[in-house]
Parts: sequence; structure tokens; C-alpha cells
Amino acid sequence: MTRKKRKKGKGCLTVLLCILAAALCVTGFIALRTQLVYKKLTTPAVTEAAVRPSVDFVQPGMLAGWTDEQYAEYFGLLRGAGYDSVILQFTRYKVGGVCYTYYPSAGMKDRYETVDDSMSDVLGALLANAAREGFEVWVGLSVDDDDWWGVLCTWDEDWMRALGEVDVMMIREISELYGDEPAFRGWYWAHELYSNPVRMEAIWAELLNSAIAAIDRTADGRPLMLSPFRHVQTGLVTNEYRMWRRFFDAVNFREGDIFAPQDSTGKLNQSHPDEPSRFSAVVIYDYLNAVKRAVDETPELSLWVNVELFQKENGDEYNAADAARVALQCANASRVTDTLVSFSFSHYALPMGTNDTPEGRAALFEGMTK
Repeated sequence: MTRKKRKKGKGCLTVLLCILAAALCVTGFIALRTQLVYKKLTTPAVTEAAVRPSVDFVQPGMLAGWTDEQYAEYFGLLRGAGYDSVILQFTRYKVGGVCYTYYPSAGMKDRYETVDDSMSDVLGALLANAAREGFEVWVGLSVDDDDWWGVLCTWDEDWMRALGEVDVMMIREISELYGDEPAFRGWYWAHELYSNPVRMEAIWAELLNSAIAAIDRTADGRPLMLSPFRHVQTGLVTNEYRMWRRFFDAVNFREGDIFAPQDSTGKLNQSHPDEPSRFSAVVIYDYLNAVKRAVDETPELSLWVNVELFQKENGDEYNAADAARVALQCANASRVTDTLVSFSFSHYALPMGTNDTPEGRAALFEGMTK
């Protein structure tokens, strides 16, 4: 190798080393800044000061075919555990090419070839029984499990806008059918958003704005709630803050609308679920505080937190979480808000729940109500 080539090789290596050193310095600076900004958050939570959840998610399939007596038992158990509201997670669910409706929709059959409306009385029955029992109901809109997690959702903006049109139609239909129901507290935007590194928030904001405009046209003044989860690929909590600020800035939120992020604890890998990991608690609390900063800078929004009552086990098996872990979650969430949502006391803690075993549900019920 000639001296000239050796010098050129050394020069390239020097440049690469400089770039690497700069990258490490930037990464270190960001990490240090993150710790300085959120340092006060890493102190242990005080479980005795925790707020209990008062709003719970329920999926319509669990309620299908229930009698008034079953609803009375259900609401009685929720009331005894400190709840006063439920979120019906969705009123339209599409999976396997079939569109399931949980209210009598006139327009759904014009849009989809296969519609199953055999459970279309769920929303009406829930609202009527909730009013009788003194509960409030947040009405969820549309979920599309066929395509939401695929390429269409990520890259096909026309498909996304068509999905937004379904929400607009549902808002109009549900308002006309149930707008005068006293238990109808507000709307839940059921599409499961998540913090993400690919800047999908712009199209999401467009869809959400169309839904908000449709709600405003009904003139019912009801607020809207959404509950995204934390995607592990977003990395540092400062990324979470910036992403949600971009999203909030693009959405036409109104006074009283609610951002209720999932605490995203249910899928954390914990070897000993009965001994909650302090590291996991710190990570989740730092995330919640980053979201709180973004919400605090959006005057129209209120912050609630959605506490996950499940734990992922054995691959894709979801069971009731240990009550000690839930207590730590509630303590974390109580440091950023005084209103907690849960997913889901109905499914993971009640005798009529649909997840885990009766023994597993009973253990969580006892742990959360003692």
C-alpha cells in the first residue's frame, strides 16, 4: 500500500471515529438531560396515597344477552369496588371480514358485505341499565382488527380516511338513537393509537378532527376520550413528550376532552409479578410524566391514566395481574392525575369476567377491594 493510500485510510478512520464520538456525546447528553428533567420522578412511589380507579373498560361481547338482573349484579359489584363509570370499548368491530355492530346501525350494511347485527341491542341495554343504577357510560366507536395493524394503516391514507368516515357515520347514528339518554357521558375514540417513531400522528390527527367535528355537529357538548399505549420503539421519554405535543398541536381538542394513556405495564416482562420491579415502575412513571407535560401545555385537555390490570404470560396468554403490582401502578398514576381508568376490572376481576380463571379473577378482586 502506498503512503498516500495509507494516509487516506487513516483519514477515513479518523472521520469515522469522530462521527462515532459525536454520536456518543449526543446520546449521552440526551440521556443526561432526560435524567435531569425527570430525576424527581424516580423516587419510590407511596402506595398508601394511591387513588383507586373509578372508570372501567368493558367489551360489548361480555354484555350480549344480559338481563336486567345481570346488569344489576354487575353494576353492584363495580359500585362496591369504587367505580361510577364504564367505557363500552367499541360499538363496531371488524375482524375476519365480518363487521359486528352493537347498536342498530342503518348505514353499516351499505358499507360492508358481511354484517353481524345479532348483538345490536347491547348499547341500548347498557345505557338504560346504567341510568337505572346511577352509572355513566362512555360510548366507544370503531375498531378494525383486520387492517389497523397492517400496511394499510401505516401507509394508505385513503384507507385511513375511509375508516374515519365510518366514525363520522357512527357518531351521527348513535347521537340520533341515544342522544337523550341520561347515562351517556361522552365518546371514546376506539382506534388504538400508540407513541411511534414514524410520525403517523398527522393522519391520526386528521381522522380525530373529523370525529370531533361530527360530535360538534350533534350539538350535544359531550367530551371525547382516547387511550393510546406506549410503543417500546420510541425510546427515551423526551421522544414521547415531543411526539404527543406534535399530535396535540394538530388536533382541535375542546375543553373537557380527555387523554387517558395506558400505563402499558401489562406486557412488561416481570419474573416475579408478586414483587413489582422498581425499574419498571420508574420507567412507567417517567413516561406518564412526559405525557403529563404535553397535556399540561394543551389547555383544553384533561389527563387521566388507564391502569392495566392484566399480565402477559406464556406467549399470548393474558391473565389477571397480581394486586401488589396493580397497587404500585395506581401509586404511579396517582402522582400525575386524580382520575384512574382500568383495563379491565370487568374482565379480569369480576365473577362474570371473560379472562383468566375464576380463582385468578377472585384474587385480583380481593386484592383491589380490601
